[in-house]
Amino acid sequence: MSTADWNKLPHDPLGFFGLAEGFDRKDLKRSYGQLIKQYKPETAPEEFQRIRAAFEYLEGILRYGKQDAQLMGGMSYQWSSQSALTQPGRDGDQPRRSDGSSPPPASSIPLHERLKSESPGTLYRQLQQVENKSPFDYYALALLSDLVKPNENLFYRWLLEGLRAHANDSGLMSLFYEALRTELPVELIPGLLLSTSKIVQTDAFYFLTESAWHRLLIHSPFSQFRRTLEQCEKNINSFRLTGRLAFYLQIMPRAIWKADPDWVDQVFDWIATSGVQIPKQFEGDLDFLEKLRDYHSRLPTVLSNAHPMLEHIIKCVEQYFVGQGLKRDQIVLQNNLDFAEAPLDLLAAFPFSENEAVQQGFWQTWLLWESISADVAERYGVLEGRVSPQQLLPVIHAVLREQSATWIPPAGLRYGYRYSDYVMYPLFFLLPWLMLGGLLPMVYAVCSVMLLLSVGSLLGYHFWIKPKYVDKFWQGRLKQFVTESYYGQWRQRFVQVLEANPVTMKELVVATRAIVSQYDEFRHGQILDSFLSDDIGLAFFATAVRFRR
Repeated sequence: MSTADWNKLPHDPLGFFGLAEGFDRKDLKRSYGQLIKQYKPETAPEEFQRIRAAFEYLEGILRYGKQDAQLMGGMSYQWSSQSALTQPGRDGDQPRRSDGSSPPPASSIPLHERLKSESPGTLYRQLQQVENKSPFDYYALALLSDLVKPNENLFYRWLLEGLRAHANDSGLMSLFYEALRTELPVELIPGLLLSTSKIVQTDAFYFLTESAWHRLLIHSPFSQFRRTLEQCEKNINSFRLTGRLAFYLQIMPRAIWKADPDWVDQVFDWIATSGVQIPKQFEGDLDFLEKLRDYHSRLPTVLSNAHPMLEHIIKCVEQYFVGQGLKRDQIVLQNNLDFAEAPLDLLAAFPFSENEAVQQGFWQTWLLWESISADVAERYGVLEGRVSPQQLLPVIHAVLREQSATWIPPAGLRYGYRYSDYVMYPLFFLLPWLMLGGLLPMVYAVCSVMLLLSVGSLLGYHFWIKPKYVDKFWQGRLKQFVTESYYGQWRQRFVQVLEANPVTMKELVVATRAIVSQYDEFRHGQILDSFLSDDIGLAFFATAVRFRR
């Protein structure tokens, strides 16, 4: 049975989500996640859209603050139907009924009742002639214009005219806010935004128009977006720096994919030098934005000789940021499910690499995907009820005990490295004698020189040849062995662990370290920790597998 009180929307989104004053983003996402479990987009699209709209409104309050949100009227705009046309008229102006009585004056009948007997065009022309229009009159004109002149896009113009006449009217603000969230024609957006900036010249402009800026950014060249934004900001003469910061932190994750690099640098420079004390609620957004910028700058390196699965992941990341609405979340949800079903492809996309730049690019890709996955998962509640770290410890212990035998090097490698010095030290000591002993007479002076040469040969081997060639050779062979062992056996075993015990990559690494430090039998724990901590493919799988329901 549904627990949602739909009577509270749109006027009381706070009560609808069961939130108290002072709620935070975590509270909002938790409540949102619980509701959309009941009203999923595929089975209840209308209910889902209403929930989503209320969620985005409250999220906007958290980002912009109540000052701007109150101008929207808390999504509540209930006007009286009285307008300038509903003032009592003169009886003599009205025709008589057949029984001789006078009907009520036409002008005293509410507009929505008059529409039953009068044409929209007549009412529209009458309202146009009214000098002192009420906010409701402008609302009525906006609606009637869609009926009388549907091809002239006058709806937004009348709402703006109403805001010009009744500055900061919460009803008109709310209507305009909701209207900008619709799929309005892209070609109208630049002019509409510019007109809005001339009328709403306060911080409310950013909150009011944010959805239109996103639409313009998605569907238009960035040059048009930048030009329009610069023109609009010239008209805003009263705003708080934190309001502008809230807007840029929200728009930049999408803009960075289309923006000119100099514009991105300019925005970051402004954030750094504006003197704004970064509010606590923005710290996570700013950290995420810096992470995205770093990732975007590394894309050329990451894409060089990339595996098809990695190319797909990068494409998904971009689609998430440049997409809109529900499609963005669906990209993350569906692809994580797909990744969970294809662990071998996922692991192959992130092979062992000694290239520091490539490895850093891999890490940035995962950090970004983990961030957006966690954000989507928190809203949809898909990561709840998973395995606890305590439950994981005995599983890891069993795996380490089972797999440790795979890291025992073969005899040739094990004994070759250990006993090579027993051969090489005598060989280099005797080398001068072997080379020159048959050519020179073994007199005292020659023997002294040969002894010095032997000592020099021995020292040369110990301080130069051994570290540069011999040790490097055996260490390379040993590293190759443990790398092949990890990527050939350990990796797949950890995949099985994660499939049966969905946990985060951090929880897996911490549990492994705890077992290694507790039991002396795992001599190769340090080596395992270094490989496991750097395994990006396994980290992607750990993220993906937790999306299974």
